[in-house]
Amino acid sequence: MISCYRNCVSPKVINEIDVYHALNLIKSPEEPIKHLIEEARQAYTNGRLTEYNRIKKSLPCVTFNFTFDKWKKDRNIIESSGFIYLDIDGTTEIDLNHPLIFASWISLSGSGRGVLVKVDNLSKANFKSTYKAISKELKIESDTRARKATQFTVLSHDSKIHINNDSITWLARKESKIKTAPSTLTYIKKEEEDITEMGAKYEVNYDNIGDIDFGGKDYIFFPDEKELIAKAWIPKLIAVGSRNEILSSIAFQFRALNPDLTFENFENFIYRINKSRCEVPLEDAEVFKIVCKIEKTDILIPMLNTPRRIVFNPESNLTRKEKIEITNKYLGKLRSQKTLKELEGFVNKWDYEENGKVSQRKLAKVSGKNIKTIERHYKEIQRITKKKEKELSLNIPP
Repeated sequence: MISCYRNCVSPKVINEIDVYHALNLIKSPEEPIKHLIEEARQAYTNGRLTEYNRIKKSLPCVTFNFTFDKWKKDRNIIESSGFIYLDIDGTTEIDLNHPLIFASWISLSGSGRGVLVKVDNLSKANFKSTYKAISKELKIESDTRARKATQFTVLSHDSKIHINNDSITWLARKESKIKTAPSTLTYIKKEEEDITEMGAKYEVNYDNIGDIDFGGKDYIFFPDEKELIAKAWIPKLIAVGSRNEILSSIAFQFRALNPDLTFENFENFIYRINKSRCEVPLEDAEVFKIVCKIEKTDILIPMLNTPRRIVFNPESNLTRKEKIEITNKYLGKLRSQKTLKELEGFVNKWDYEENGKVSQRKLAKVSGKNIKTIERHYKEIQRITKKKEKELSLNIPP
């Protein structure tokens, strides 16, 4: 059976259906849903990612890997569905004749694919290794961000969905339940592995950039309005009078960004913040109250609190120097456009009787801009000036 949800921001299980029912919803969705999917694809194709993500968050979704008791959380896993879902971004061209592939369909964006493989012995413990092993066997570059047991799958539309009832079943390798606890005294280089406040090696998110569909690009530039992202801000020092409020805010945002993190790791993370960042740490009992209050919240949606003009793909191989160069290039372009717009305003309000014809030196004096700035933009200014003077000669009001 497959657990169903109202949308990808609501972890509450609303129904359970068999896998063929889920695949049929992809093949032949209801007309209102089909219309929304078409709108989402058009928005994605035209680069309107904010609109695309808005529609995406409104569509029904499922969890193909496991069924869950009431809420989609690690500790609420009931059992394996008998399948594993792999997500492919940036290409729709894969070998559909591979005997492992039970089903495959075009993704919501239209630029990738979803793949289902039958699997035995799948568990939370061996999920990531199984996902990686099957991806290697299929020779596909699957999305590592989707490599989690609780992965949502937004229902897409593909009238030509591929289904192979005779596909073979992958036997997942059982893994030992005995694991060595990570030491809080172990330091790990950030370039090599993720660091948490505990020094542990489990993966956590400090922002929601991983949820953005980059379409295979290294970055996205937002020329009109900055894109708001969700970020967990952790102050270096938390004063006595604001400890409860700030810790609660951090806990809310961090939990919303990491819904699949175990309660134990979430709890330890907030305890560590309390001990390391609070000027005078709260009592453990107070911290526990904060953690429990957040954990009992039905729906946690990250707060969009950080505007970004450029968002870089966390999966890209760009160096820090390359990112700075890209940022400077686009910000320089925006500054140049802003300056030209200001100069255009001066030209449109130009007093010909008092100042005579527009010249570089006169415009620099009237606008207060540096003469070098005027020179850089003067070709465009001349075009605007000629248009203005033509309007005046024809007695057309500016």
